[in-house]
Amino acid sequence: MRLVKNGALASTPFLDLSARTNSGGETGLLGVAFHPDFAHSGFVFVAYTSGVRGTLVSRFHVATDADVVELASEQVLLVQPQIPGIHNGGNLAFGPDGMLYIGFGDGGPDADPTCRAQDPTNWNGKLLRVDVDHGTPYAIPADNPFADPNDGVRDEIWALGLRNPWRFSFDRATGELYLGDVGELTREELDILPAGAGGQNFGWSRMEGDTCCAASRCSAALAPCGDPGFAAPAFTYPSGCVIGGFVYRGCAIPGLQGSYFFANYANLDRIWSFRHDPLSGAISEFVERTTELAPGGGLSIHRIVALGEDGFGELLIVDHSARGHGEVFKIVAAGSAQAAAAVRNGGGTNRACFTSASLPILGSSWVARVDSAGRRGVMLALLIGRAAPASGLFVGASELLVDLGALRLVSVQQAFGAGAAEFRLPVPCDLALNGRTVYTQAALLGGGVELCNALDLTFGTY
Repeated sequence: MRLVKNGALASTPFLDLSARTNSGGETGLLGVAFHPDFAHSGFVFVAYTSGVRGTLVSRFHVATDADVVELASEQVLLVQPQIPGIHNGGNLAFGPDGMLYIGFGDGGPDADPTCRAQDPTNWNGKLLRVDVDHGTPYAIPADNPFADPNDGVRDEIWALGLRNPWRFSFDRATGELYLGDVGELTREELDILPAGAGGQNFGWSRMEGDTCCAASRCSAALAPCGDPGFAAPAFTYPSGCVIGGFVYRGCAIPGLQGSYFFANYANLDRIWSFRHDPLSGAISEFVERTTELAPGGGLSIHRIVALGEDGFGELLIVDHSARGHGEVFKIVAAGSAQAAAAVRNGGGTNRACFTSASLPILGSSWVARVDSAGRRGVMLALLIGRAAPASGLFVGASELLVDLGALRLVSVQQAFGAGAAEFRLPVPCDLALNGRTVYTQAALLGGGVELCNALDLTFGTY
């Protein structure tokens, strides 16, 4: 895993498992999920193949500087033997409930000859759900559908009857789980699980999507093809290699809000989107996006292996690339977008005790810090205005002295000891603010007034 920080690729990998994993084909690093409280816990969860051991799901901890994972911190949560080395699954994702969801494939070979996906005593062909904040190395959530220790079903199982759930994700707004299950010969499958609802059996290998699997070798004792006990897929299409994606919940392209994007690894690297009604289950506004998302400029999207979602809900596309090295593309609005910025206003006369810890990106929160410079017990104030006050209030090229008629007091906090205070202000997801600049300044109140430097904030994307 590589880290891009402040626009530059870090020379040291964030995580290097090359000495612990095998690679090639469907093996290697399969999935990564950061703990929901990663900023404080430093926990990273990884699924990877390790030769004859099969697929491992492990927890790691970042080093003190948070830019490198400590390999010695590995704690193995579970091991899934998968001797053929195919249909591994391996996607990891934290749900809105804080639980870790783990996808395992049937382990191959073709047509799941021993019907492992329907065997409740193993994890093959299953979606698991575990609580990594309790227990050693994890706990079984009490509301898992098969949590009863006497029911003959592995307690971790959330859903079953899957062939190879390579990629799945959660809708930030509804909590629904969207899962792409790679098909065998005839159908690719997309499943949508209601928020907080598990226990579904999607039928593999008796079913392949919405059709019967002619190659199935499951026992006659298993429910027949088309049995109402099998959960129906939300959407299927002719075989290729489905790459499950994400529901768009970003701010930069309002017209795409609520659209689910997914792709195909084969068949000309096609990309589609649709909307799903969680009440009726209806699929609407099915659109192929392949042409409009072509990057141009001599670039092409080739062999899509994953879609991604950044911290702002904007979507990414990851491919193997025709040039022999992987690429990451971002879906952006047509035309030029204003980049968010925070720059110092004025000539620098005031002390630089006011800093921007993040950019004022639409739909996020702007974080600023004010340093009390060792003055204990002072109050730290944040002020904001539509524009800098009149020029007559400046001394030469210096910064603002004060003009309460032009500025509005936004927030006041007390410094902790002789430290600093952090201000966090929401930035609306409103494109009318795109490119708008506001003036901000901070002050120290107590034992006199000291004005910090000023910052001009320009709202935009990144």
